[in-house]
Amino acid sequence: MNPYILDYSDSTDLGRQPDHNDPRRKRMYRTLKRVLILSNGLLYCVALVYLIRQHTELNQIRRHYHDQVIQYDSLLAAKLETEQQLAALHRQLVLARRAGLPAGYP
Repeated sequence: MNPYILDYSDSTDLGRQPDHNDPRRKRMYRTLKRVLILSNGLLYCVALVYLIRQHTELNQIRRHYHDQVIQYDSLLAAKLETEQQLAALHRQLVLARRAGLPAGYP
């Protein structure tokens, strides 16, 4: 058996275990934690703005739909009134023809 072992590891790492209390490591984790908190906050703000925008658009669509329903209802009422007037004129014309009155009577 060969008594020599070839070690290709870094000479500065000889026999050292990573130090968990290393200030650089703690600073890196603190920085990473801040970045994650800020990115989550930013994501939350973007989602909130998007939700508010959708809510506003939905309210505008509802108002527009409500206005169209009112307009359609008034058009239907006008159509019904016109049809009733036309039916009344038609009845008068039929009655006038039956009575033998001239065509321009009503």
